[in-house]
Amino acid sequence: SSGINAEYGYFIKKFTEKLSTYKYPQLGNFKASSVKIEVSLEAFDVKGNKVSSNSKSSMKVFGATISNISSLQNPKIIYKPLVFQDTFFESHIMVKNDDVSADDSELLIVTDVIPTYVQWNHFGEQNEESVPCSLLCNDVNTYEALFRMENNTIEITSPYSTLLQIRINDLKEIKVKRSGSISVAVYIEHNSNCLPPFLKRFCLVFWQRGKGVRFSTDTLLPLFREYDIPESTEDLPSDFLLRYENIVSVKTNDVSTFGTSDDGRMVESAYPTYPAFAPHMMLSSLGKFTYNQLDVNPAIKAESLDPFIFITLLIGIPGSNQEKICSLVTEGTKEDHHFIVLRQPLGSEELFSAENLQKALHMLSKRGNDPIRVLVIVSAYVEVPEVVAAIVHHPDKFVRQSCHVSSVSTCIDLRNLFISNQTCFPKILEQCNEGWINNIIATGCNPSKPKGKDERINFLKIINPSCSIIEVMGNNYIDKDSLEEICAIDAFSESIMPISRHLTAPGWYSLKYKPNPPFIPITYLTVSFAGELCKARFMSHLKSLHQREGRVYVDRLMMSGSIFYVGGRTKFSDDNHLYTLECTPRSEAISLNIFNKPLPPGSKNCFVFTGFQITEEQIKNWLQGCAPKPPAKKEKYTKFSLSAKEKEMLKMQASLEKLPEGWFYNGSHYVSMMEGKKMEHPLFDDIVQRYVKKKNEEIDSFNQKIDAAKVSSLFGS
Repeated sequence: SSGINAEYGYFIKKFTEKLSTYKYPQLGNFKASSVKIEVSLEAFDVKGNKVSSNSKSSMKVFGATISNISSLQNPKIIYKPLVFQDTFFESHIMVKNDDVSADDSELLIVTDVIPTYVQWNHFGEQNEESVPCSLLCNDVNTYEALFRMENNTIEITSPYSTLLQIRINDLKEIKVKRSGSISVAVYIEHNSNCLPPFLKRFCLVFWQRGKGVRFSTDTLLPLFREYDIPESTEDLPSDFLLRYENIVSVKTNDVSTFGTSDDGRMVESAYPTYPAFAPHMMLSSLGKFTYNQLDVNPAIKAESLDPFIFITLLIGIPGSNQEKICSLVTEGTKEDHHFIVLRQPLGSEELFSAENLQKALHMLSKRGNDPIRVLVIVSAYVEVPEVVAAIVHHPDKFVRQSCHVSSVSTCIDLRNLFISNQTCFPKILEQCNEGWINNIIATGCNPSKPKGKDERINFLKIINPSCSIIEVMGNNYIDKDSLEEICAIDAFSESIMPISRHLTAPGWYSLKYKPNPPFIPITYLTVSFAGELCKARFMSHLKSLHQREGRVYVDRLMMSGSIFYVGGRTKFSDDNHLYTLECTPRSEAISLNIFNKPLPPGSKNCFVFTGFQITEEQIKNWLQGCAPKPPAKKEKYTKFSLSAKEKEMLKMQASLEKLPEGWFYNGSHYVSMMEGKKMEHPLFDDIVQRYVKKKNEEIDSFNQKIDAAKVSSLFGS
């Protein structure tokens, strides 16, 4: 065994443990020098070619041979060598629990379910009276064996022993269980001291094939009755009963049923280690990544603090109604939970800031150890692994151990699902990946279709059949059962989800997963301004986006300057309230609500635009078109610009003026001996000129203010 690599010492240890645990009487009387043990390890690739035993992507065969074994009854009789051989696959990964890394491995021994026979020299060829059977030992092992009766003695040949002999007189009790005509199980307890401990009690299963059922019914049981062996009508002991039912299910299932819904039950019956090995092998096939130990083996209790910050995530691209869903969740669960809502600050230059989220969680961890429910809203073209990694890899160990991701829900507005007839908006499908999402919350459902009959809902179910689909009809109500699913404490860690996460995002826990960029480059612009908008003009501009930007693809070519989403807060010139807004031009969905929360001093109006090939200059020009339209400049006055009312006013003013020298009023006309007579006052023209001059001064001042307003514009310069 010195030539075997240390990592395969498991099999040598397993082999030697069998010998020491079973305490074979035949081996107990041997001198150490009289027994020869040889071990070997070989590895083969998928084509059957022999490769290095250090190769991890191969099938290994471990073999051991014990020779020079003499009989217990007659030491002069030397039996044939006892052969022990296992064929197995192995899986190695690195696991990490907090800051400690270690190698983790699993083995699947393929030969566990292959019938084997070990026969000794004196037994010779198989006797015609030998009956094949299955031997269930009390050490949880099951072997194929040969059974025969000779001189009122039971003789059994099993894989890991010599000839086992039990006199019928040594039997204490038997129990019999029949499975129709398929099999007969005979459970035996005895007083014999010649058998190893693992056969202190055992069960023999005789099968229809090989005439075992007929032999047990016609020969064996009548013989036991002749010797007055107590036969119990009770069921088999529970530990033997379960194994018996498993082996019957494996024996009776046809190979053609492989791949059906019964497949898992059959494999687990045949390979008890398969449920642990299969996901382990899937992880090791991905590459050299480090995995969370609790993901690989949830049964292991982490030696850390019990978490008290329970985090529920609401994920979605901009315009997926996360804020509306958040309001429905917090309002619908206020009697049971008090949620602290965390969201990305409006106007942030990043789509998602892991640093901001980690700072907020650090502040919450200082509140004490009382349970805290947190609702995190992520409205961006990001993938869920980025958000979850920011939580589970918090730089502060105490905060990392205090936080627990409870559940993750993706919000989708069905009207904003497809960017064209055949293409979804970027990152929507990635945000529905198996292992990462517990619920898909669908808004914008078609009210004319019954619940669950929308083709878009069926499409989402195909994307992730393991998650729950929650339809929010009219965006106004979520039922109690759905709220419980959204707020579940341990939904994110249930079942196969941890393994699925590693398969859909390889290396995420090692921070080596790099999400693919969106299939179209997304432009994310934040625009702040101090001016105010005209509400009517702004709403009109938003509605016009649906006609111009609603269909992004034309002849499968992307239109430049397309706006996907508009969101933010603003004041209007004709209203004193502060409003929040969300608009998705594709669906023409516009949400405008009064914002009642206080803002820090100096806060400006702010909008976030996402789209394709949009520029800041385009957005500013678009917003400028929503500003209140400035009044037009006034034209300068002339005496011909006077209205009839103004002329009458000026005539009345002139009538109060003193007449110049040489002029008098005769009751109908103004008369001068030198200039004749006039209808208007002699000073009327001077009064008109003074009035026109004054009005033009006012117009000049008004026009200057308009020019100044145009220069400052909505953005101040």
